[in-house]
Amino acid sequence: MTNTDLEPLSEERLDSMIDQLVNSIDEIPEAECDLARQHAAQVTPFLIKLIDDATRDARQGLVIDDNAHCYATYLLAEFEAAEAWPVVRDMLSLPGELVFDLFGDAVTEHFSQIIASLIGSQFDCVDELLANDDVNLFVRWSAIDALACKLRDGLITPEAYRDRLARYFQKALERHDEIAGYILLRMRPVGVGAMLPEIEKAYTKGIIDPDIISLEELSESPADEKPLGELFHQLCTREQLLSEFACFAFYADEEPAFDAAGSLPPLPLDWIDETEEVGDNETTIRNLDLKVGRNEKCPCGSGKKYKKCCGSRG
Repeated sequence: MTNTDLEPLSEERLDSMIDQLVNSIDEIPEAECDLARQHAAQVTPFLIKLIDDATRDARQGLVIDDNAHCYATYLLAEFEAAEAWPVVRDMLSLPGELVFDLFGDAVTEHFSQIIASLIGSQFDCVDELLANDDVNLFVRWSAIDALACKLRDGLITPEAYRDRLARYFQKALERHDEIAGYILLRMRPVGVGAMLPEIEKAYTKGIIDPDIISLEELSESPADEKPLGELFHQLCTREQLLSEFACFAFYADEEPAFDAAGSLPPLPLDWIDETEEVGDNETTIRNLDLKVGRNEKCPCGSGKKYKKCCGSRG
């Protein structure tokens, strides 16, 4: 990845590259990403800081109005930079929907491979995410699929994959954790074996959602490798990460467009949430706190960007 024959980037050029990552909103800064690839070892700490900064700002309720954390995450996954995992894990552990605010549909489309690329052979990193009930359910699903990526790439045997999922399933049952159904869905291609009687009891108790996978589907033993092939086909590869990210990265404000029938598109969910009907004796309470983008000018009047002024405190 890194070209050892190249001279290290100057401090000025490195700062310029990071600024380009921060300020490129409408399209991926391909030249800067290529430069980062050539100097992967040198730029990795700076990419990690971009993620750390975005995580901190998200926890503080700031509006993240750039995609720098996205470029950084995808590049670090491409580098297989294991040293980035603690910061990425903290980002993935953001409460509620904050991870989706940062990455949109990429959470469900690509994060299985991102996690797989960053954890290396440290499969216990998946355990950390699954054991944390505060982590968004879809992030935890992606953590399970990270193991499927390892299976696809021959880095874990089908037996070890099944055993690990079986252990996760047992823990999910103990907590009545809804992720149990998704674990079974991902276990089916390698078979559930002797677990079937216990699984049947879980369905009877209503712990498993049959809409995720039915008991009848689980009872059918895979006769060939077709189920595994179908599973692998759903997973993103490491090489696809940055190119496919172009489909998910941008949230540019656009004027609403009418369709062929002359209708407006559906209202965004956040608009609907704020305009719920209320009764005669009820009041809609809205959060009227000022939210400032971290790259906007600080409202204190200093002339600096918010993230380098008042937003850097706390």
